[in-house]
Amino acid sequence: MAGRLAVAFGLILLAAGSTAPARAQPSPSPSPASTEGTSALVVNDAGAQTLLGMPVQTSKGEDLGRVVDVVVDRHGDLMAAIIDFGCFLGVGTRKIAIDWRMLHFPQSDGLNKLIADLSHDELRNAPAYKANEPIVIMGAPAPKPTVSAAPDPSAAKP
Repeated sequence: MAGRLAVAFGLILLAAGSTAPARAQPSPSPSPASTEGTSALVVNDAGAQTLLGMPVQTSKGEDLGRVVDVVVDRHGDLMAAIIDFGCFLGVGTRKIAIDWRMLHFPQSDGLNKLIADLSHDELRNAPAYKANEPIVIMGAPAPKPTVSAAPDPSAAKP
């Protein structure tokens, strides 16, 4: 399911300020509810990039792997990138999930790679991502503990 949602939502990432919206031409016989047509957006390659296959590195330039999938929530918000994390020449690779908020594009190199705010050592022992199993997302903040009210000691007295 994540793969289908990834194709539908997460394949193109837009950079601010480099695109101009355009309107599609209305169909020859528009429906009475809509006479303006479907809105569309034209993006050049300077303002967008596909994520699949993009290399991921640490801030020190260590190669971590390549993006092979993305995970989105029910609202379509990106949660994690699945990277093919591996050893030398792809031997011993495995897929791991990295929190999307831990990834960013380099400030000076454009949109040709992602930088992870995690080290190679932090990811070395990460649990493998497996389809149709619970996903462990590395770098995600721990969930806030639920606070339950303390029992009222006076309620226990007869």
